[in-house]
Amino acid sequence: MHLAGRAGTSRVDRRPLTEAYASPSVFTGTYQVPQASYFLLGDNRDVSSDGRSGVSRTWAGLRYEDASSAHAH
Repeated sequence: MHLAGRAGTSRVDRRPLTEAYASPSVFTGTYQVPQASYFLLGDNRDVSSDGRSGVSRTWAGLRYEDASSAHAH
C-alpha cells in the first residue's frame, strides 16, 4: 500500500481518503506501508506523533498480528 499526503489530502494507492474527523493539515510525504500492516495517522496531523514521526516509527508499519497485543505488554 502506498500512502501520500499533500495540501491536506491523504491518498491511499492514489485514492483520496474522506476524513471529516481530521484537522486541516499541511501534511506532506509519501510512505510505503508493508503488506499486512497498519499505518497510523493522528487526527490532528500537524502535531500528532504517529507513523510519520521519526520518534514513533513503531506506528509506521504496525503488523496486523501485533496490533491486538500492542497494549498487552
